[in-house]
Amino acid sequence: MDLTRSKQKSSVIFRWVLLALSAALSLRYLIWRATRTLNYDSDLSLFVSVLLLAAEGYGFVSVLLFFLQVADQSVPDAAPVEGELPTVDVLVPIYNEPIDILRRTLIACRALDYPRSKLTLYVLDDGGRPEVAELAALYEARYIVREKREHAKAGNQNNALRNSHGELLLLLDTDHIPVSSFLRETVGYFQRDPRLAFVQTPHHFYNPDCYQRNLILDNEVTHEQDLFFQLIQSGRNSANATVFAGSAAVFRRTALEDIGGFRVDCAIEDLHTGMELQARGWRSIYLRKTLSAGLSPEDFSGYLIQRMRWTRGGVQLFFLDNPLIKKGLNLRQRFAYLASLLYFFHAWARLVYLLAPLSFLLLNINPIVASPWVLLWYFLPHYAASHFIFNRISREYRSPFWSDVYETASVFALACASLAAMFRPETVVFNVTPKGLKDGPRSNLPRVHVLPHIVLLALLVAGLVKATYHFAGRTMALDAYALSGIWTVFNFILVAAAVEAARQLPRRRTATRLERDLPVALYIGDEPVLGRTLDLSETGSLISLPGRHRLPARVVVKIGEGRAAAILAAEVRRSRWGKDGATAVGLKFGPASRFERELIVRLLFCRPDSWDLVRRPDTHSAAALGHIASSALRKRLRRRGMAADAFAELLHRGGTLRVHLEELQDDHAVASWEDGIEPVGDMTLRLPHSGRGRVDVRVEHAGLAGGGAGRHAFTLKFLNPVRVRVRPVLEALGHVA
Repeated sequence: MDLTRSKQKSSVIFRWVLLALSAALSLRYLIWRATRTLNYDSDLSLFVSVLLLAAEGYGFVSVLLFFLQVADQSVPDAAPVEGELPTVDVLVPIYNEPIDILRRTLIACRALDYPRSKLTLYVLDDGGRPEVAELAALYEARYIVREKREHAKAGNQNNALRNSHGELLLLLDTDHIPVSSFLRETVGYFQRDPRLAFVQTPHHFYNPDCYQRNLILDNEVTHEQDLFFQLIQSGRNSANATVFAGSAAVFRRTALEDIGGFRVDCAIEDLHTGMELQARGWRSIYLRKTLSAGLSPEDFSGYLIQRMRWTRGGVQLFFLDNPLIKKGLNLRQRFAYLASLLYFFHAWARLVYLLAPLSFLLLNINPIVASPWVLLWYFLPHYAASHFIFNRISREYRSPFWSDVYETASVFALACASLAAMFRPETVVFNVTPKGLKDGPRSNLPRVHVLPHIVLLALLVAGLVKATYHFAGRTMALDAYALSGIWTVFNFILVAAAVEAARQLPRRRTATRLERDLPVALYIGDEPVLGRTLDLSETGSLISLPGRHRLPARVVVKIGEGRAAAILAAEVRRSRWGKDGATAVGLKFGPASRFERELIVRLLFCRPDSWDLVRRPDTHSAAALGHIASSALRKRLRRRGMAADAFAELLHRGGTLRVHLEELQDDHAVASWEDGIEPVGDMTLRLPHSGRGRVDVRVEHAGLAGGGAGRHAFTLKFLNPVRVRVRPVLEALGHVA
């Protein structure tokens, strides 16, 4: 223990040394910029020049405050529950969210490892829907509905505060599903410290965010909110400045009553409530252990709705209850909350960065009057030091490049939101973030939000054309044109990524598949075949069975062990023999009882170790740049499967076999034929082709894909280097691609 603490102390000291070095280099650059580089040629030139300097100054202050927050990563000691347990009220507010989302959360709440006599579950329905009342009754939850929906979620929770009596309150959003050990992990802190107001835990999201999903980077990029919940929050522990994040938190009732309940003065009532408690002398803890999982906005429009609400609330709080002058906060708390609120003005600085090179390329207004080489002499050490420290501190969660992408994607919407809040900070608008994305068109582009980006792309292209013209013609100020051109290329990549992130991809599954390693038994006749799950959802699973198996179209599967095991009827949708000799089987679950559905939810979400093994991809800036640059190409090359429902010929050593073509991909096909027929030797699949009449493709047997009623379907893998262009084949088959 002493050795661990010594290493932690050395790490903190090293971070402070790096911070001091970075701050010195940044101050050197900014002082030089302010005293030697402003453009005084005209009032407009001076305005543009000062605007860029102000944006850089804002960036310096924001980065400095970020480093101050994360330098000391404080981890609270575990606090096991002891003696008499306090009573706990679980509050789950709902407005217009889909009923299935609430069902999962209520199932998990009923699976909490806490005495039933000490636990009361409440559903707070601001939508007044009968089906919500029925679901609450089904899971023995007390149902509370308001006649007047004042102050949105905060008002809903305050109403519940008046109509409940538990010593502690567990707050969960409709979509936040707790693990069974949630209360066992958190209640002990309240027993240990009578002045503890709340314990906040991370928000983990089990579905990809709109960037991961629409850029097809699920496994290459961390979730956009991981930086805040995994790094910033734990850094604020030592300052007693933990941000209450609205959900996945446990509160002491007397602390909330001391401040008159949840704050209702701005659109980020959660942050405001936590700050008010800390200003009154109450303490808070951030427990960096994932004890719940929720849904993040899956489409770009939902993401912007959420961020615009946060931005309005942050700007409101900055003007109405600024932490710099708030009574009761200490210096570190003031700086921590100032960092939180300054973040909501970032859109204006990002807008300046995006437009600054165009002021020179298109308007001939130079925002920085200096030799390019002198500029690099001052700028590069400042930028490299900040970049290095950010990468070192947050390498698991975010690269500086991805921060640029996120800010660029929302820049216009958040600039408008912050401007509206500055003019009318007293107006509180609360928009519910949409959860539970429905199937939609392939390219659901929210034009209102993306049109400014498209216009900016056109301006950036125009600037690049002019830079190229001057550079090719070797005119004057080549260095300035070269630097502005490089800056413009960088901005072009950011804006193009923002447009791609807004292009909604269709959902391939109705439920999110989660990686789960659970024992499984597949019953074929009387004997079970034992294996493991590779992934699992409420509607299906991918499992691995040792050995090669030919499976019937319908099977019975048992997932899990003992009383927690779920036994379900399932349809075999896909089967593939691997090189390791195992069979990978894709299953779609059939209709199941309420009891079996609840067991699946518990296997997916409620085990204490459900979220212990979260993969952390490479977040290095070079890797991030490669991912984003290739994203558009990856979207265009994404496989397009089509149900074919036609006939083709399979040529093999024993002759020609007429097969039913059930599915066609760009690298394989699924075909079925009568049982008892076994193609021998090399195989060639003969397909019709709209341009060439027909195309012969060498294939190999890649596993069983289902079957039944005297037929079996097999996956036929197209051998490299041959790849079938799907569209001409579909045209010849009479299908529309």
